Amino acid sequence: MTTGLLSLQRPGIGRALVTVGCLVAVADWLFYEHPLGISLAVFLLALGIGSTVAAPRSGPPGQWVMAAVCLILATGPVVIQPGPLPIAFGIVGAAYLAVTLSTESAGHVDRLFAAVPLFAQTGWRIAPDPYRIFKDFRKAGWIALDAGTFLAWVVPVGLGGVFLGLFAAANPLIDNRLMELGPVFAHVAVRQARVFGWAATAALVWPFIVVQPKTWRPSMGAANTPTSCNWMSLFGAPTIRRSLILFNALFLIQTCMDVFYLWGEAALPDGLTYADYAHRGAYPLIVTALLAGWFAIVATKPGAQAAGSAFTRQLMLLWIGQNLLLVVSSLQRLHLYVQAYSLTTLRLWAFVWMVLVGVGLISITARIVLGRSDAWLLRINLCSLVLALYVSCFVDAPKTIATYNVHHCREISGQGAALDLQYLRELGPQAIPALDILHRLDEKAYQHSDAPLVRAALAAEFSARPSDWRRWDFWSWRLAGYLRRPSP
Repeated sequence: MTTGLLSLQRPGIGRALVTVGCLVAVADWLFYEHPLGISLAVFLLALGIGSTVAAPRSGPPGQWVMAAVCLILATGPVVIQPGPLPIAFGIVGAAYLAVTLSTESAGHVDRLFAAVPLFAQTGWRIAPDPYRIFKDFRKAGWIALDAGTFLAWVVPVGLGGVFLGLFAAANPLIDNRLMELGPVFAHVAVRQARVFGWAATAALVWPFIVVQPKTWRPSMGAANTPTSCNWMSLFGAPTIRRSLILFNALFLIQTCMDVFYLWGEAALPDGLTYADYAHRGAYPLIVTALLAGWFAIVATKPGAQAAGSAFTRQLMLLWIGQNLLLVVSSLQRLHLYVQAYSLTTLRLWAFVWMVLVGVGLISITARIVLGRSDAWLLRINLCSLVLALYVSCFVDAPKTIATYNVHHCREISGQGAALDLQYLRELGPQAIPALDILHRLDEKAYQHSDAPLVRAALAAEFSARPSDWRRWDFWSWRLAGYLRRPSP
């Protein structure tokens, strides 16, 4: 079977069914009535082993080894601490291995773009695929089930049950034996939630065992010609030049104001603080930079009317440069706001997002100067995004935020916002070391606040967690070791 750029081989259905059944049993053992932890990483590795067993392996062994290494790296964030982002990395790593094992020949990018749609196939294929399996079994002669066969079993089974009930009513010995079986059936009875969990697990793992990926690659062919889309006539050379002249003038006004007030620390009008000025512009300016990046991509597509004009290219580079200054200004605005009102999870992610926007603008500049394609631009930004998200999985954000807020709170630094103990409580047990830092730096401020109560509550919450090995994760293990050490 050939799909897109990938040539696929379908595994044996019997082997696939056995593999899915084993994975369902492993998932039941790991997850039923147990919280998530390292058990999720174990299951992802088991899913990789299942894909290896079920798939008709193709291609050189080096590809399999590389895919296995990618799966191990993808499960790393799950070991640190399970969460939506680490789980997504783990699933994509398992999908990449499954696609690699089921392809005869394809590059790394092809397999990656095939793995992402495979990630989205989990769940819905559990309905049509078993129907196709049933048809395959019937064609092979393994199943001979039709309406006549079904009706042939209705009478013996139905009447047999009726006769057994009548015999039980008439014969106390049979009735007693059937009553003795009641506790046995009650003991082996399976809760509906557990059965639903089995079905859900089968639906999730099935696409990884019977791989049918559809390769998606960015299509850059027809869109590169100015006649491929009528709407591209809106971006003619005169339009682009006039727009860039106007945009450069508008952005210059904003840039000069930021240099004057943010960097030069000029006096603001009465009633307006630096924190308010910074907060008003931090997020809207990033949206502005994103729109500017989109305009730059569309206006400078290879083959577009404006792409061949040297003057237009210079205007575009000048405008992108101003957008980069805008991103730097947004970072400074956010920094000032954090100084005034402390750090939060949203503001930490905003820093990361602004850096990614800056990388995107730099890559657009490189695309214009080097004459690269849209596919090259997409790969650069995709790699930057994946790298940033992957690295962020290894950053203990609650601990980082709590530690920053303690070091920069009004009680310690003498300026900024007062320490928000309620927010530290919401960050969870990972904030305990930061509270101990507050205790060491200013014992009086610590004792005369609710900090001891917050720390005790967080410690009690952490100690109440299940001690099952399935719940283990690196951050919790590190915090447990910290709490076992004697207080300084």
